[in-house]
Amino acid sequence: MENNNSDNFFIEIFYPELVDDVRKIFKDHIFPHAEPRDKPGKNLRYLIIDDRQEHESLNALLEKYIFLSEYLLIFNLHPQIITDIHTDGIVDDATNTSNLRGWKRQYSLNIPIKNCTDQCKTEFFTVKKESMFVDEHTNTTWLKAGESAEKIAEYCLKNNPILMNPQIPHKITNFSQSIHRISVSWTIKPGWSWEQLLKHFRQRQKTHHINTSR
Repeated sequence: MENNNSDNFFIEIFYPELVDDVRKIFKDHIFPHAEPRDKPGKNLRYLIIDDRQEHESLNALLEKYIFLSEYLLIFNLHPQIITDIHTDGIVDDATNTSNLRGWKRQYSLNIPIKNCTDQCKTEFFTVKKESMFVDEHTNTTWLKAGESAEKIAEYCLKNNPILMNPQIPHKITNFSQSIHRISVSWTIKPGWSWEQLLKHFRQRQKTHHINTSR
């Protein structure tokens, strides 16, 4: 586990097993079922896991990684794309499973899939609350046009997953001239605090170290 930035913005997690597991099923069991299916070139798609047989492999991951929820986003960022500053979700009650897309995702685990390098950057900002507006169509809270924002932190998703707080205003930029970056942003299950997550990851890393040292 790498040193994190201040105020629980993000932290890099050493978890190669999780990355491998997600990559193994991405092509056959994640991307093909992501919505909207009629727009394959869209930068952002989503997937809600249910009990259908076609989601058997995904349900197996939920059982193995108990902190993962049934909702994930797939980012297929085009070259030179810059998102607007935003926070994720508009619905306060994260236990309301009838609207998973609308969750105000308290925490998410961003998992590198393909072409994740320092050419793509996630930046965090501080803004006034009244400078944001809710967009029900995208289930996102956006910074109003013309409003100011002060940059406070940044990271690049590369080899390891990044645990982040998507309720801090942020934007993503793909600086590459020609390469799409693909990643999965998996929503953390409601009820897990930042401290509980860090404790879980540290314990897992400690156990892994002991087992590999024998």
